Amino acid sequence: MAKIIKLDEHLSNMISAGEVVEKVSSVVKELVENSIDANSDNIEIHLTNSGMKEIVVIDNGDGMDKEDIKLSFLRHATSKIKNQYDLYRINTLGFRGEAIPSIAAVSDMTIKSNPGSEGYYVRSKASKMIEEGTVAINKGTIITVSNLFYNTPARLKYLKRENIELAGVVDIIEKISISHPSIRFKLTNNKKIILQTNGNGDIKNIFGNMYGANIIKKIIHNEVESNGAHINTYIVSPEITRARRDAITLVVNNRCVKNQKIQNTVIEAYDTFLPVGRYPIALICIDIDPLLIDVNVHPSKQEIKFSSIDELIIMISNLIKDSLTVKPVIPTINDVKSKPMYVSDTITDDVEIPFVEPISSKSDETYKYKGNSSFFKESVKEYKEPIKEYSEEVLRKLYEQDVEIKVEERLPYLEYIGQFGGTYLLFQNEDGLYLVDQHAAAERIRYEYFYEELGKSNQEKIDLIVPIIFDVTKVEYLFIMDNLDTFNNLGFKIEEASEDSFYIRTIPLWAQKESTEIIEQIIKHIVNNKVIDIRKIRNNLAKSISCKGAIKANKKISLDEVNTLMKNLAKCKNPYTCPHGRPSIIKLTNYEIEKMFKRVM
Repeated sequence: MAKIIKLDEHLSNMISAGEVVEKVSSVVKELVENSIDANSDNIEIHLTNSGMKEIVVIDNGDGMDKEDIKLSFLRHATSKIKNQYDLYRINTLGFRGEAIPSIAAVSDMTIKSNPGSEGYYVRSKASKMIEEGTVAINKGTIITVSNLFYNTPARLKYLKRENIELAGVVDIIEKISISHPSIRFKLTNNKKIILQTNGNGDIKNIFGNMYGANIIKKIIHNEVESNGAHINTYIVSPEITRARRDAITLVVNNRCVKNQKIQNTVIEAYDTFLPVGRYPIALICIDIDPLLIDVNVHPSKQEIKFSSIDELIIMISNLIKDSLTVKPVIPTINDVKSKPMYVSDTITDDVEIPFVEPISSKSDETYKYKGNSSFFKESVKEYKEPIKEYSEEVLRKLYEQDVEIKVEERLPYLEYIGQFGGTYLLFQNEDGLYLVDQHAAAERIRYEYFYEELGKSNQEKIDLIVPIIFDVTKVEYLFIMDNLDTFNNLGFKIEEASEDSFYIRTIPLWAQKESTEIIEQIIKHIVNNKVIDIRKIRNNLAKSISCKGAIKANKKISLDEVNTLMKNLAKCKNPYTCPHGRPSIIKLTNYEIEKMFKRVM
């Protein structure tokens, strides 16, 4: 007797439902995506008990006739593709023909639809058609899903509390609405409006609805087009952050998807702008030739494969870094007071290492700083180095921004008025009071100096009369032997001493006081990451070195030292945070001060 049997259609649909329909939000996602594919520009989602009792999705799309409604309940019945070639040219959100039969298999489902002539409805319970007939409705479709998972108790048991299920639906609709800003969406729960968009195509307005109106002015838009891809980035200035990384949204060909590489690229591009444990708010929109992607990876259609992911990552990283460089971000007291306490950096008493050539200054009793001096223009010139991937149009826009940034100072006019607590330098101007963390500012200066030094191909080196010897484990020995070129590129000459030790015979000039610790940092990075990435090594080392030798907290510094510190801070590409993302300068506006003293309301 044969052991292999063919499963019946209902059981197959229930198995498929386990992949497609996991919770209330996944049902809503599938139904709303069908409405979008039907060319709807007005979609309403009405929930009862957060969708656990009932989900109703109403659209004004193309609608279906009697035969199409019945066919939609069949597995792998779809209007989106016709043959295998269409599978590689998908321009719709749905295409697998699994959503309706999967949902119907685990619920009581009714579809009412009118293609513009006559309305018809079909009711199904656990995949069995129990009722059908004509119905009077406007053009479009109404789908009602009741008693979700009533016939699969194990799945029903894993539904979360109502508020958690509702939060999942809100998140899905927010992501879909931002990927389709020209569609009006309305979401209600128990007849109460939870979310509503006007469909006017304004992405920034939708951002404000999602994360608060205060971020709208903090959004920086940039774009680039190259090699069959058009990328738009909408990033929020780093003074506003989130504790989780799910505020990074990726939209590819109007489809919200997940891609860990791109998500990590966004986080890394912010790098020293963010404190540890905080993440940016960002939207990455990619329009790309469908032949260059594969969306048929998972039944949920939330994962996607790119044929040229490395090129996209470089373009996205450059766009975000450009955006952060162009727009100054001195946080106000309101930006930072709601953030968690920062863990202070380890302060050592090592001998200070000069971070720049000393700048002579003749100063009277009052220190004044202007940000538009020659060193600032040099930094602008460096920023204007074109990126090859950019189109001529985008380059023109970036150059226009450069013209603006020459006038717009990275640090405004500041008048030094004293030091508070041995750590914070106080400045004033007509806009308010500024506090500069002297240790964070010095760290930023040293970080950018050492990052540039580590990246130089022809570095000044010192041959040691007496070589440094350091011991390693067996694992570290193998990594070092395989990657000697990496150390040479950073200015070190290393030779094998034995199977558990190495000689350092040559070091770069800048590392003459810290070479042993730097080598240990490089080894740690290589062993932990199991991969060589010169850029990450440079970044991690520069962060590590920057703290050592920086002006310490609780140290009284002279007026000349303040002068030198601020002039060098103004040279930095990012003078607003330390390498660990903590603010180096904070602004307290006149209004905020007057409000604290109850002079204004």
